[in-house]
Amino acid sequence: SLAYEAAVAGGIPVIKTLREALAGNKISRVSGILNGTCNFILSQMESDGVSFEAALKDAQARGFAEAEPDLDISGMDAAQKLALLAGLAFGVQPDVSQISVTGIEAITDQDISFADEFNSVIRLIAIAGEGEDGLVQCVAPMLVARGHALAQVKNELNAVAIEASPVGQLFLQGPGAGGGATASAVLSDIADLAQGFGRSVFGADALNMQAAQVVDLPPQAWYLRLALADEPGSMASVTQVLAESGVSIEEVVQRSRNAGDTYLPVVFITHKVDAAHLRAALSSLARQDTISNQVLALPVFEA
Repeated sequence: SLAYEAAVAGGIPVIKTLREALAGNKISRVSGILNGTCNFILSQMESDGVSFEAALKDAQARGFAEAEPDLDISGMDAAQKLALLAGLAFGVQPDVSQISVTGIEAITDQDISFADEFNSVIRLIAIAGEGEDGLVQCVAPMLVARGHALAQVKNELNAVAIEASPVGQLFLQGPGAGGGATASAVLSDIADLAQGFGRSVFGADALNMQAAQVVDLPPQAWYLRLALADEPGSMASVTQVLAESGVSIEEVVQRSRNAGDTYLPVVFITHKVDAAHLRAALSSLARQDTISNQVLALPVFEA
């Protein structure tokens, strides 16, 4: 047996919840905020209006980020934790290579401001959930509506939302790291082992568990941010490309022009679209001369 409560979400007893408390339930989705470093950075960008670089430096100064923060800000730390949760919840072999992972490095203070205009915030969300084509496993920065519980999780806190039957929905929140959180989780494991309550890692031999595979997110809305040339017809050409790729637009925000700007930031919120059509649209947009730099595409989180 192996006890590893502190491996995911610090002081939140999510391992015990999945392995023991929900043993009689069928779990359909696990989602949440699993990396305190990224959540602190995004929260500081939101509350203080600072850049990603400034927020990262602040996180390092406070001990919330490593001197070499790549594992955290790339999303890989959250993906490793999601792999463990998916193994427990869905019986798939933990395999980070089969998880779609996007980090927060490309998020700017401009994105935080745009999200606010859509009454949303940006959080690094990890999701493992059943889809029509199999188990979806994804880690990415997403737009989260301010009214959702995950939008209220700030700074170094973590949170996990679990959907299961017959229990319904559960929401766990707490410190994702730190001495107290880690000690709490480790002492819980020691208490279980001392009383003979050891459990197998995933409830089954990992070699006999179902192999994971990359599965696209189901059709959903997306946030698309691009820098568009300030010239006649540029907006029309972009909307035409999106329409030809099967992507329809629900909302659009364009910043007013400042003196000397040749490219203007524009954000689209799409209607629900499947991943194949979105990829086609992004590929076509990448070939447009009226767009500067790469288009940023973020999923809009669905409760």
